[in-house]
Amino acid sequence: MPNTFGKLKKLEELKLFYISFSGSLSLSEEELHQELDSGLGYTMTFSNINPASIPTTFCQLKTLRTLVLTSFRLNGKIPECLCKLGQLKDLDLNGNDLKGRIPDCINWKCGALQGLGLANNSLSGAIPASLGNLVELNSLDLKFNSLTRIPSELGKLAKISALGISNNQLHGKLPPEIGNCGNQGYGASIEVSNNKLSVTGGFPLSLAMVGDVDVSYNRLPDPEPVGTSPADPGIFYLRLSHNLFSGSPPSWLENLVTTPSNLEMFENKFTGPVLAYLFSASNAYGNLNSSHNWFTGPLPSITTSTVSSIDLSHNRMSGSVTSDFFGALLNTTYLMDLSFNRLTGPLPENSGDFQMMYYMDLSDKKLSGEVPDTIEKMQTLSA
Repeated sequence: MPNTFGKLKKLEELKLFYISFSGSLSLSEEELHQELDSGLGYTMTFSNINPASIPTTFCQLKTLRTLVLTSFRLNGKIPECLCKLGQLKDLDLNGNDLKGRIPDCINWKCGALQGLGLANNSLSGAIPASLGNLVELNSLDLKFNSLTRIPSELGKLAKISALGISNNQLHGKLPPEIGNCGNQGYGASIEVSNNKLSVTGGFPLSLAMVGDVDVSYNRLPDPEPVGTSPADPGIFYLRLSHNLFSGSPPSWLENLVTTPSNLEMFENKFTGPVLAYLFSASNAYGNLNSSHNWFTGPLPSITTSTVSSIDLSHNRMSGSVTSDFFGALLNTTYLMDLSFNRLTGPLPENSGDFQMMYYMDLSDKKLSGEVPDTIEKMQTLSA
């Protein structure tokens, strides 16, 4: 890239997407500092260019508001001097090969920073506690790195609505303060899946105020709660799958399950009967996936449910499929998988009365009798 770009005195925004430049990003520090730093505030966006590292000349652009260097094959470390850009609102370094630690800028001057994207790099070490000082931050994306620890200070991010830390090497405690992140409710999300989070700390019930919580694919064996459940939980999607949870589903889950429209708890070691309250989610488009556990006993006795997708396959449930169980689901359920259990007896006569069913799997060697003629009435059934 020619250093003559530094002569563009009134440049406010520069975007270079999908261009196969090679060599270095030759921007003169003197020209950038003297010519572009005009007090206007501007955006610089580059993509698919091949410099070796982030030029420190960017640190001289005092009015820079947006810096996007995505999929840039950058390596080396993140310059700490970027912490001094006081008007920067969006810093996107996703999709590079940046290494080392995230700068621990104790005195972050990026007070206006709203979006920080460092995903898909090779960053390592603990997430610095100083990120909790970025009080205007509403999006923090650290996914797909090798980060090792979540600081409790991230709970101070009062305006954040999207916190992504999945697919790292996180281990140890899941700080309960994380549930204090602002912009709670339907639009907020916290992703810490695919890490190594383990027994220490238990499950922070403060997370119930966040709309979308994903702690799946970790090593959480401890269903014991930390803190108290909020009186009015705002969670609508809770993913607990592929952990080491065992025993009966925890009692605190009953206080949250009336709100989630999606509850995933497959591939754990839950035992005992499937509890009726798991079917009580109030959202008519709800999803309940409790497959691949060790649940035993009969199907729950329920009179009504608004859950629309149910997967209880690959458990150890026994007994018959009752007309009452099907009757509670006739008007809302469009997908049902009860396969690979130990269910016995014939199917109930109301098996064909489902109004919305398009997929039903009742594969089980111990079911007997004829398929009820009413099945023919399910015109929406595709499998």
